[in-house]
Amino acid sequence: MMDFTTEKRLSIPARNAVLTSAPGKVILFGEHAVVHGRLAMAASIELRTTVHLHLNNRSVQLSLKNLPQSFEWTLKCLREVYKTRDAVCLSLEPVLDDELIQSLNRNILSQSEVDTPGGTSSLVFLYYCYQIVFPVHGVTGLSCEILSSIPSGAGLGSSAAYSTALAAACLSLVNRVNQPLLLDNQIELVNKWAFIGERIFHGNPSGIDNCVSSLGGALLFRDKTHHLINDLPQMPILLINSNVARNTKKLVEVVKDKLVKWPSVVEPILDGIQAIVQIATDTLKVSGDGESGKRYGELMKLCNMNHNLLNALGVGHPALDAIHSVCLSHGVANKLTGAGGGGCSLVFLPPNGALDVEAEIRSNLTNKGYKVIKSRVMCPGVQIHGGEG
Repeated sequence: MMDFTTEKRLSIPARNAVLTSAPGKVILFGEHAVVHGRLAMAASIELRTTVHLHLNNRSVQLSLKNLPQSFEWTLKCLREVYKTRDAVCLSLEPVLDDELIQSLNRNILSQSEVDTPGGTSSLVFLYYCYQIVFPVHGVTGLSCEILSSIPSGAGLGSSAAYSTALAAACLSLVNRVNQPLLLDNQIELVNKWAFIGERIFHGNPSGIDNCVSSLGGALLFRDKTHHLINDLPQMPILLINSNVARNTKKLVEVVKDKLVKWPSVVEPILDGIQAIVQIATDTLKVSGDGESGKRYGELMKLCNMNHNLLNALGVGHPALDAIHSVCLSHGVANKLTGAGGGGCSLVFLPPNGALDVEAEIRSNLTNKGYKVIKSRVMCPGVQIHGGEG
């Protein structure tokens, strides 16, 4: 057993401060089908979460700038809870310690903190502190500031970007990852820790969000395995927030219930969605200016089919259909993205600029009360921007 009151720690060179960031994600094709063993295609987006983490001599502090919400815990309180822990905690390997989770919820986080929007975020932060930072630095003061351009609850991977950037910051603080360029095995270590954070947030996530946030670019994902797609263009997109809250877990259950009740109907729908993923992957890879118009026309048809198949599964929403109708009237490729039932809708902008079409869509949807965000896909994954030794 280890006693943190004596400040025992691993003998590893460490840093004093670090700045990291990680991107959000968008599901291009394959929503819900991926839950049932089919392929999904996802890509990183420009929107990012940034983490600034540094040592101090006072307390452990977390500032969630977007909420805004702040937490602070005394070192005495942390040491009392962490007095004796099994030595396995010193391995710095990604594990989910249910006993530690229970201890944090019981002894560190007050009920008022747990019930706040940032309650789970603070739990993930404290978990990383104990499992990654404290074994090297001892139970020491930390200050952490989180700032994100990713809207939460919109299906754009905000929790995964948080977990990924924070895991990278903690691992960098204890010199487990390089800066500024991470090696492949270091990215995979960040990815594994980010998945632990996602499990704390969501219980049983697929792992696609943290993979995209860690690796960047685009990938095909199935059954917790991924394959990078290296030859997609950096396509401009619009993300349309329907402003409708949705519950991902309940929407997954809707599809599952239909699959159990009518497998002969739902299985072909899921197979059809996977076929769209495969065809869309090849369509998006096609290059050459002479083919761009034809390729975009095919993409628009694939989006329309995917959107309607998801509606057939029961995960659509009138707001998403209203957005889809506006996009169709302007001749642009659009579909719901993520769990559905609200959240965001995805627009692939036409090639060669088409600024007039973009402006018309933006004006039309904004006037209807929807929030329009311009972004692009195939952006870099987790990054370490700097730190102090």
